[in-house]
Amino acid sequence: MAKYRILRGCHAEGFYPAGHAQAGSPIVYEPGDVVETDNCLLKHNSRPGTQGALGDKFQLVDDDRVQPTDKIKAKPVEEHVQEVSQLDDGLSGMSVAELKEMARGDSIELGQAKTKADILQVIRDAYAATA
Repeated sequence: MAKYRILRGCHAEGFYPAGHAQAGSPIVYEPGDVVETDNCLLKHNSRPGTQGALGDKFQLVDDDRVQPTDKIKAKPVEEHVQEVSQLDDGLSGMSVAELKEMARGDSIELGQAKTKADILQVIRDAYAATA
């Protein structure tokens, strides 16, 4: 088991237990939260030698004093998703060239996306799929 701090975006890890109001729903972590898992989350960071425009998504926490975020007692997932959807992810302020560079650095295939709106949608969908 290792602990990782979420630096950007959201991450779903595990499910709420039976008896919880959100039983069976994924547990969603947000920036600043610390998740403890057997999964190596560093594989989702930028490849060595490249730095995505937004930087790494996860940071390994090698400090026994840092406790994982307790999401079991936190607010329901629906409230969290509504709050996250209202956040500015910072992508809208980037140029098309910056977005393409970020997508390349994060191995996101843009396919037929040519306009800024289409590129933003592809990138956001790719990040949402890894959350």
